[in-house]
Amino acid sequence: MSPALYITLYVVVILGFFLVSTLVITRRRTLYYRNFATLTFLVGFWQLLQLLSQIFYAQPNIASVLFRFSGFFASLAALSFIHFSYSYAGHRFKNNIYTFLAVAVGLAAIASKSLSGAQITETGIAVKQIDVLYIVLLVFVMLCFIQGLIVILTDFIKSHDKLQRRRDIILLFAIFQAVVEIVLFSFLAPNSLSNQIVIPFACLITILIIAYGMIQYKLFDIRSFVVRAIAYILTFSITALIYLAPVILLSTYLLHASLSIPTIIVLAIVSLIVAVSFHPLRIKFNKATNELFYRDYYEPQDVLDKISSLLVRTVDKEEIRNQSAHILMGSVKPQMLTYALDADKGPDQHLLDRLHRSDMNVIYVDEDSLDNKNPSLLEELRKRDIALSVRLRTKGENIGFLLFGNKQSGSRYTTVDIRLLTAVADELSISLQNALRFEEIKQFNITLTQKIDAATLQLRHANQRLKALDETKDDFISMASHQLRTPLSIIKGYLDMVITGDAGKISDKQKSFLSQALTNSERMVNLVAELLSVSRITSGKFSIETTPVNLANLIDNEVKQLKNLAESHNIELTFHKPEDFPSLLLDEDKTKQVVINFIDNAIYYSKPKGGKIDVQLINNNDVELRVVDNGIGVPEKEKNNLFTKFYRAKNAKNVRPDGTGIGLYLAKFVISEQGGELIFESKEGMGSTFGFSFKKDKIVSNKSVAKNPGA
Repeated sequence: MSPALYITLYVVVILGFFLVSTLVITRRRTLYYRNFATLTFLVGFWQLLQLLSQIFYAQPNIASVLFRFSGFFASLAALSFIHFSYSYAGHRFKNNIYTFLAVAVGLAAIASKSLSGAQITETGIAVKQIDVLYIVLLVFVMLCFIQGLIVILTDFIKSHDKLQRRRDIILLFAIFQAVVEIVLFSFLAPNSLSNQIVIPFACLITILIIAYGMIQYKLFDIRSFVVRAIAYILTFSITALIYLAPVILLSTYLLHASLSIPTIIVLAIVSLIVAVSFHPLRIKFNKATNELFYRDYYEPQDVLDKISSLLVRTVDKEEIRNQSAHILMGSVKPQMLTYALDADKGPDQHLLDRLHRSDMNVIYVDEDSLDNKNPSLLEELRKRDIALSVRLRTKGENIGFLLFGNKQSGSRYTTVDIRLLTAVADELSISLQNALRFEEIKQFNITLTQKIDAATLQLRHANQRLKALDETKDDFISMASHQLRTPLSIIKGYLDMVITGDAGKISDKQKSFLSQALTNSERMVNLVAELLSVSRITSGKFSIETTPVNLANLIDNEVKQLKNLAESHNIELTFHKPEDFPSLLLDEDKTKQVVINFIDNAIYYSKPKGGKIDVQLINNNDVELRVVDNGIGVPEKEKNNLFTKFYRAKNAKNVRPDGTGIGLYLAKFVISEQGGELIFESKEGMGSTFGFSFKKDKIVSNKSVAKNPGA
C-alpha cells in the first residue's frame, strides 16, 4: 500500500469519527448521546495523534511525543467507553476511582519507554520493547472495554424487546471487532503491514456498522444521519479540493516548488478549517456591518422567533401586548405602537368602527395614498400620527388593529416591514383570541367561585340551624326518656305484683292480659334505655363501666324473659347454656341491652310459622355470642347502612313499621367501646346471624370474681 493511499484512507476514517461525533451531539444532548459523541471524538483524536506521529516520522522527537500522547487519549477513550455502555443500558456510571486511574494510566503511558522507543515509519508503528507502564496501559484499556461489553451484553440478555436486542447485537459486533482489531494489532503486533491495513479498516467498519444500525434499527434515533454525514463529507472534501488545488498547482507548476506529504496534509487541514469557518464568519460580518451602517436593519426571522417564543410561554393578554410591543419597537423602531382591540371599549371605538368598515388588512398612510378611495379615514389616521394600521383577525372573529407611528429614522415602511408585521399580526391574532377566551373563563371561574362561596355560606347557616334543631331534638329525647323511665318502672313493678298474686287471686284470662301488658312495658323500658344511651353518645356522656359478668347467666335470664314473647309469635327459642363458663369484664347493663335487642329483632323478623331462633354461646379461640334465625334476612344492597343511626331495611319496615332503627346502631357502639367485634351474616329470605365476639383477655379468674360480689 502506497503512503499516499494509506494517509488518505486514514484521514477519511478520522474525519468520519469527528463528523459522527459532531452530528450526534448536535442531534440531541442527552447523556446517552453525549457519551457516544465523547467516545467517538476521543477514539478519533487517539487515531489522529497516531497518524500525525507517522506523518512526522522524519522528526523522531515530535513523532515520539505525538505517539505517547496517543496512549494518553487511548486511556481516556477506554474510560469514555464505560460511561457510554452504562448510559446505553439506562444507568449512570459514577466512579471517581476509574477517572483517577484513567488519568494516571494515561500520564504513565506518556512516560512509558515502550511508547517513547517505538519505531515509527511513514506507514507503520512498531513497539520494540515492553515495560511495566505499557502493560498497565494495555491491561486498563482491555479491562475497560471488557466491562463495557459486559454491560451491553447484560442489557441484551435481560431485554425482551426484539428491536432492542437487534440494536444490542449490532452495537456489540461493531465494538467487539474494533476492540479486537485495534487493540491487538495496534499494540501487540509489531508487523507494519497489519498497522497499515487493520487500524483504518477497523475504524471504517465500525462506522459503517453503526451507520447501518442507525438506518435499519434506529440505533440512535437519527434517520437522516448517514445522509447528512455523506453531505458533510462531500462538502468538506470538495471545499478542501477547491482551496487546496490552486495552492498545489501554483507551487508545483508556476513556482516549481515541491510539496511534501506532511505539508499537503497541513494545507488540507487549514483548507477544511477555512471552509468550515467561512459561512459563520460571513454571517457575523454581515450582521455587524448592517448594524453599523443600517440603523433600521433587523433580522425578520429573529423577530418571528422571539414573538413565537413569547406566545408559546404565556396566555396573559397584557403580557402578550407589552412584550410583543417591546419586541416590535426594538426591531421595526416606530415612534409609537398601539394595540386597538375590540375588547377594550374606550375613546378609540369610533376609529375602530371606521377601520372595520374598511376592507383592507393593511393601511399605509403616506403622502401618496391620500387620494385613496377613503381619504377621510387616512386623514384621521394622519392626524393621530398613525402611519400604518395592521388588522388583527382570525377566521371567525375580528380582534382589533395594530397601529404604528412613523419610523424613528424618518424612513418609509418597506415591503419587508409590512410582510413581517402581517405575519406577526396573524400569530398575535390567534394568541390574543386565546388570551381573551382564557380571561373569560378566568372571570367565569371567579364569578362561579363567588356564587359557590355564597351558597356555601347559606348551607353553613342552614347546617348550623339543623345542628341546633338536632341538639333540641336530643335534649327533648333525653328529657322525655328520663321522665318516662320512672313511671314505666312503677307500672312494670305493679303489673309484676298483680301477676304473682300479691294483690289477690286473678283468673287465667286476667293473668294472660296482664302478662301481655308486662311484656310491652318491658319493651318500653328497653326502648327508653336505648334512647337515653343514644342521647348520651351524642352529648359525649356515654361511658362504659366494666365489672366481672357471667355472660351465660345473663343470656339465660334474658332468654327466659323473652320465651313468652317468642311463643306468642309461634317461634321456637332455644339456648343451650354452657355448664362452666368464665366471667368477662363487661358493662353488664349495656351488654344486656345488646343481647335483648338481638333476640327481640330475631323474634319480630322470623317466619310467622315455623320460626326458629338458636342462641349460641361459644368459648373457643374467642368468646362468641351468635343469635341465629331463619327470618326475612337483610337485602345485599342495604347491609352497609344497617348499623347507622335510625336506618332500617325496607323489608324490615314492612314487617315491623314501629321500629326505631337505633338498636343495631347502639349495639355496634357498645361492643366496639368494650373492645369487641360485631358478628353479622345474612342472606335475604334465608335468615340472619347477629352477635359479638371478645378476645380471651376479657376473661377474669374466679378469684377476681370472688372479690367483686357485684358480679
